[in-house]
Amino acid sequence: MVIWSAVTSAQSVGDAVINPLTGGSETVVSELDNGGVLTDAENVIFLNTPALDSTFDDNGVTYQAVELLDC
Repeated sequence: MVIWSAVTSAQSVGDAVINPLTGGSETVVSELDNGGVLTDAENVIFLNTPALDSTFDDNGVTYQAVELLDC
């Protein structure tokens, strides 16, 4: 699952980050080149919210932010 979070404090492996959909704490296991982190729950959490309708590439796959949820 790909999730965006306004939280910017967790950016290093081993740091805790709050999953904005579940409210649970997850541990960062990898920092990604695209500004996101991979967690121990196998979620990708982006620490900076994208602009609506913006796109980004991740390993050759283009994603588009089509909706921003207020969690």
